[in-house]
Amino acid sequence: MPYLFVSSLEYGELFRRLLAKRLRAAGEEHLESENGLLVKGTPAAAGAISDAIVRDLKPLELARLVSLLPVSLREKREILPRAMELTKNDKQLDFARETVQEYISRENLLIAEGFLRFRLPNVLEDWALAVDRAGEELLLRREFTELAGLFGVFGAEGELTLILHRDGSFVLNGGTGLRVESERTDKESIMELLESFDPKRLTVYDLTEGAGRSVTKGIKRRFGSRAEIFLL
Repeated sequence: MPYLFVSSLEYGELFRRLLAKRLRAAGEEHLESENGLLVKGTPAAAGAISDAIVRDLKPLELARLVSLLPVSLREKREILPRAMELTKNDKQLDFARETVQEYISRENLLIAEGFLRFRLPNVLEDWALAVDRAGEELLLRREFTELAGLFGVFGAEGELTLILHRDGSFVLNGGTGLRVESERTDKESIMELLESFDPKRLTVYDLTEGAGRSVTKGIKRRFGSRAEIFLL
């Protein structure tokens, strides 16, 4: 069986070590060279290569995508772990393995980052969307904190009403004229906002048909008998 040369121009020695570890775990023999590895084009090798690209390179690629955001270094450090959390299911792994297997059946050279960006654009798109979402969540929390500080001038809210919609948006109303609307329901941001106001009574109307269950459970744990939740 002919050998396939696998390498990385950007991640070099690091990727070589990561792939070698994957190949050993899969029981696949390989030959090492200065710039990469020579592997046989077996299904097991295809699985090791796809794991090294989709799983092992993911933190590095996410860090690269986060570095492109026009935010401070401190904010980037907050965004990266959240982006990692949003992509932890590896839902594209089966597709990646099939794509690698088909590719190595007819080619003898694979450059990891080039394969990721040109052969697995859907994987990279998912990662980019996760970075964008993590950045939006951070911005949303900052806006909520500033808003809470503004209304904090008037003291704590006696009663708040929270409406969770099926499309992921929500509306928060308070007795002092407070009204907050958002297109995205982020559990952490909502909890931080509600805790900032510390209402004596909180009424929640959950119109999400189950999609907002984690939010309502978090509210019930935090506010106990002060929170009344209606599932509609």
